[in-house]
Amino acid sequence: MQVFDERTTAMHWQVHKVGARHGKRYYERNERMPVAATLGGDPALSFAATAPLPDGLDEILFAGFLRRKSIEMVKCKTIDLEVPADVDFVLEGYVQPGEMRPEGPFGDHTGYYTAVEDYPVFHLTTITHRRDAVYPTTIVGIPPMEDFYIGDAVVRIFFAGVQNEFSGIGGHDAAGRRCFSQSRLRQRSETISLSGVQGNARTLGHGPDDV
Repeated sequence: MQVFDERTTAMHWQVHKVGARHGKRYYERNERMPVAATLGGDPALSFAATAPLPDGLDEILFAGFLRRKSIEMVKCKTIDLEVPADVDFVLEGYVQPGEMRPEGPFGDHTGYYTAVEDYPVFHLTTITHRRDAVYPTTIVGIPPMEDFYIGDAVVRIFFAGVQNEFSGIGGHDAAGRRCFSQSRLRQRSETISLSGVQGNARTLGHGPDDV
């Protein structure tokens, strides 16, 4: 969320993200979309937010499964949404359909700068926080950085599930950035390379098994 001024930021919704699909429904109705961005809280929340979960599996439900305890939710102050009770900061606001502004360039997880592109505008209505709140952050740059190790944990945890979905899978490697990975599917004498960006978009290619 690139800060434009004291009341507005960019809302970096890439087209394959669930948030963008939610926004599309509001846009089709020409209806203002309430948005709450949270920072901090139980680490299970941060992990669940970045995990490559299938559509229909709620991240809050998954976080509760990880911690073996349900997530207590509380109502926001200015919008009709609920957020986890133990987060450190909550940014409440809305996105207005059709309102776009250029965002970027900014340092990305690949170690390079992204190009300037138009994204929706987030309008801040209030910020709430805990006493002695801790602002979580990370450093991005040429891999491996902090996010690489989170990505490596994601690969190790979800690899068994990927193997169940693709029985011929022979290898799976994190490529140094969040939610970018490459897998090898062994099919007789050749290998199908399956790459996923952000856990959604995928491309297929063929090559020898030792590639």
